Amino acid sequence: MSKTELYARDISGAVWRKSGRSDMNENECVEVTFLDDGAVALRDSTSRSRPELRFTSREWSTFTAGSTRWIRQLNRSVSVGRLMTRTKKHDPAGA
Repeated sequence: MSKTELYARDISGAVWRKSGRSDMNENECVEVTFLDDGAVALRDSTSRSRPELRFTSREWSTFTAGSTRWIRQLNRSVSVGRLMTRTKKHDPAGA
């Protein structure tokens, strides 16, 4: 499906779900709806007059795969940083 076809689709009846990671005060909220053919649309629930972003299934797969890799790398670097900090605190030689 082309981007033109994707944006031409009427999704006015779509069911939107708010992200579990959204701000509890609803200052920063992202909503998602899953369309047929694996397409996905995202919108800012605090500003619904703005257009939503639409992704083909291939774009969404690429985005989520890249995000997952980035989060894993971030978690590893944070874990390594914590380990190094703990090691320095417990090093009797003070190295």
